[in-house]
Amino acid sequence: EINKQKHIDYLANHTNRYNNDRDIEIFDRLPQGANSLHESIKDIMPYSSRNHMFKDKYFKLKETEVSKTITSHMKMDCNMYIHPTQSRGLTPREAARIQSFPDDYFFEGTVNQCYSKIGNAVPPLLSKYLCKAIEQIND
Repeated sequence: EINKQKHIDYLANHTNRYNNDRDIEIFDRLPQGANSLHESIKDIMPYSSRNHMFKDKYFKLKETEVSKTITSHMKMDCNMYIHPTQSRGLTPREAARIQSFPDDYFFEGTVNQCYSKIGNAVPPLLSKYLCKAIEQIND
């Protein structure tokens, strides 16, 4: 008898980072597409004295629009990448999906290392089309 492994449905790298209560409140209050200057968080915005520098410290993505560019800053915090319908930052898997990585691609390392790798990566679909364009030039 052959020992067959069962298929396990598991999505790797899909755990969001810890957020303090204030940030969760900010995430909850912000409407989609709003940033740190939005009126809904004015009373609890921790960086209001530096609004000119931190207008995008918090940004809630819009589910109907293209995401902001994913950067390796996500290793520091995910406040610029707030999930559009949940009060949390994006998980590494969600950031990887935006970057066009397939769900079966596994990122090794700590959560912060994964965010860094994803933010520094050239998106696979971009690589594919760049290679096709180079091939056409060389033909």
